[in-house]
Amino acid sequence: MSSLHWAPNCLTATEWDLIADCAPILKPFEHMTSELSGEKYPTLSLVIPLIRGLQYTVKNIKPDTHAGILLQNTLLDVVARRLGSLEKNSIVAKSTFLDPRLKKTAFGLADNADNTEKWIIEELTSNIYINNDNENIRNNISETPSSPIVTCESSNSLWEHFDSKLSQSYLICNVEKIA
Repeated sequence: MSSLHWAPNCLTATEWDLIADCAPILKPFEHMTSELSGEKYPTLSLVIPLIRGLQYTVKNIKPDTHAGILLQNTLLDVVARRLGSLEKNSIVAKSTFLDPRLKKTAFGLADNADNTEKWIIEELTSNIYINNDNENIRNNISETPSSPIVTCESSNSLWEHFDSKLSQSYLICNVEKIA
C-alpha cells in the first residue's frame, strides 16, 4: 500500500454497516451456486427446489438498512422474473418430478406439478405406442418370407448373421406365444 501513489480510503462505519446488512442477503446465492456446480452428480433436478429455497431464505432475511431492503427486493424480483418460469419448462420440470427424492413436493405450484405429471404420462404413452407399432411391423416382416430385405452390400457380410439370429428369435417368440 505504501508504494501506491493514491491509496484507497478506508471504509466508513456506515459502509461497514451496509456490507454487514447486505452480506447475509447474498450468502444464499453463494450456497446455490456451489450446490449447482456439482461435477460428480446430476444437478438439473435440483434447480426448482433450490430456487424455491433461495426465494424463501432471502425473503425471511430482515435487513436493517434501506440499501439492504432495496437489494433484497431487487434480488427477489430478478429471481422470480428470470428463474420463476422454470417450473413450466418441460425438461427441468420432468427432471425434478422424476427425481425420487423430490417428486411433486419440490414444485411451488401444484398446477405445475400436475402438468409435469401429464407431460410424463403423455410421453410414456406415445413411446409405448411407437414401440408396439415397431414390434408389429417387425413381426409382419418376419412372417412374410417373400418380402425382400434391403441391405447394403458392403455391410451385408457384417450384419447377415445378426439379422438372421434376430429374425429367428422373433419367430421363436411368436411360436411360443401361439402354443
